[in-house]
Amino acid sequence: MKEAKQVKPAQQPYKIVKARPKYDKLSGKVITDLPLEVFGIWQVEDYIPPTAENGVVPRNAYGNVELFKPCMLPKGTVHLQLAGLNKVARKMGIDCVPAVVGFDFHSGWNHPTYDGFVVCEEQSEALVAAWFQDQEEQEKKELEKIEKRVYGNWRKLIKGLLIRERLKKRYDYGEPSSQGDSKGKKRKQKAAKFVTKKRRICSNSESD
Repeated sequence: MKEAKQVKPAQQPYKIVKARPKYDKLSGKVITDLPLEVFGIWQVEDYIPPTAENGVVPRNAYGNVELFKPCMLPKGTVHLQLAGLNKVARKMGIDCVPAVVGFDFHSGWNHPTYDGFVVCEEQSEALVAAWFQDQEEQEKKELEKIEKRVYGNWRKLIKGLLIRERLKKRYDYGEPSSQGDSKGKKRKQKAAKFVTKKRRICSNSESD
């Protein structure tokens, strides 16, 4: 299937081998010794994609569109690689199916790789226009959120400065430098008073 090939009708497998272990989500166990049918090149033909009808995109049993090659795109559909397109399509009631473009092997298992969505061709133009409008609205909301946060920070800063000035006027405290100067002046005044008192005591003792 990855090579955009399908088995011809009424073909028997060339041989049957053991498949890789498969994890069963329902039972929570690893299933082994599953048979895997292998077909030869002469037993396959080019894959013929199905056709979309009545606004419904053809999909596999897992609800995806296998799009390993561009030629596998269902007829009457388009492949749109727009993030979040399925959310907009859900609001508009448009059938939008994820596109599986490959598999990635990690954590011991194969995981599908998604890239974009498949929608019917007649609905693609309206859906893309709605998607761009939704993106503009999201950008506007993000900008409003940033502006609100910036204005909030400025409001807190200004409010803090006003409170500081109010407390400064009420309790009459200044900058550290001015406080240091005032303390130094008070110390000098006390020292001068002490010297004058000492001189007076000395003069009184001499007179006696």
